[in-house]
Amino acid sequence: MKKDTKDKSLQAKTFQNFLRLLRQEKGLTQEALSISSGISRQHISEIEAKGVVPTILTQEAFAKAFKLSLSQFLSLFAEEYEKQKLCRKKGVSKDEYLQVAERSKKKQYRTNKDENSIK
Repeated sequence: MKKDTKDKSLQAKTFQNFLRLLRQEKGLTQEALSISSGISRQHISEIEAKGVVPTILTQEAFAKAFKLSLSQFLSLFAEEYEKQKLCRKKGVSKDEYLQVAERSKKKQYRTNKDENSIK
């Protein structure tokens, strides 16, 4: 896979997670975001579930719905994208990252010794 294809794929995945997390952080359902942005709930669902990359006009509508300027919205996305790129460079998959984050929340740490005794 070419680097451009990998970057586009990572951008799509990052935007998909970014939109979902920002929406949830603001306490909005897809329906509420649809109403405040003027973007259909079905399109929001496609973006969050399939990684469909929205146009700049759609991104601008989302920014307004979140009460952000377009530059603030894109800046937040760029920060998240850079974090994801860093995770990939370090060889950490999204699933591994999420598992570690979940264990950290629950304070469930396992050592290799613990894993061997489970088997």
